Amino acid sequence: MKLALLADIHANLPALQAVLADLDAWRPDLVVVLGDIVNRGPHPRQCHELIHARARAEGWRLLAGNHEEYVVSKHLKPASPGTPAFAIHQHTYWTAGQLSGLVAALGALPDRVDLDCAEPAGRAACVHASLLGNRDGIYPETDDAELAAKVDGGARLFAVGHTHRPFIRELGGTLVVNVGSVGLPFDGDRRAGYARVVAGRGGWQAAIRRLAYDWRQTRADCVAGEFVAGSGAVAHIIRRELEIAHPLLAKWTYGVEAAILSGLISVEQSVTEFLADWQ
Repeated sequence: MKLALLADIHANLPALQAVLADLDAWRPDLVVVLGDIVNRGPHPRQCHELIHARARAEGWRLLAGNHEEYVVSKHLKPASPGTPAFAIHQHTYWTAGQLSGLVAALGALPDRVDLDCAEPAGRAACVHASLLGNRDGIYPETDDAELAAKVDGGARLFAVGHTHRPFIRELGGTLVVNVGSVGLPFDGDRRAGYARVVAGRGGWQAAIRRLAYDWRQTRADCVAGEFVAGSGAVAHIIRRELEIAHPLLAKWTYGVEAAILSGLISVEQSVTEFLADWQ
């Protein structure tokens, strides 16, 4: 069995198109998408529609990620436009608007996919981040004791995304695979990534696949008028993350959210000051 595992597309259409072309050449038996198809990128509707079209036509299995949850929550309980609370998460409100009529489909996605495969491969379990939830991720440096609490030790293969940092390692009898990110890698390598997993006589074997794509087109779309107008100043943080393949948005949010909500600094000023340290 040939299994392709994708995660963290983050509304990056050129990266997704490169991966789709590679999948069409490899021809896996099944594709599982481990969440974060949308948000934090300039092409949410196009990516959503492409992935769901493949799911309908080819039986792809789709999971919810934390960004699907973000979009649904902002859609159901929006902040008032013009307020600091709205400005901090303006890019997520923009994504929800781009997905008009489709947000309900995000809320219907499951949190887990289990695949019962024939021996010697055995059961495969797929979640977005870990057993502890869609925001509690697994990193290359996560030690065995912490990892044991975050994976299903009864599965022969346990696959995750979320951290945008791919790795493959064994824990007991479980092959743990972080599949990395299609659209927004955070390991210093801008190339799109996904995992190829094959069930053979020796059980599961995995490899991380990296693909060059036109990331400059995505960067241009991140600074285009529509995305910046819709997402606000945060669009520039997303653009910089793409350029350096390093996470910035959470650092900015946690560092300045209280000050913005208190009216001590604007989103625009905070973004300008924050990015000055990353030029």
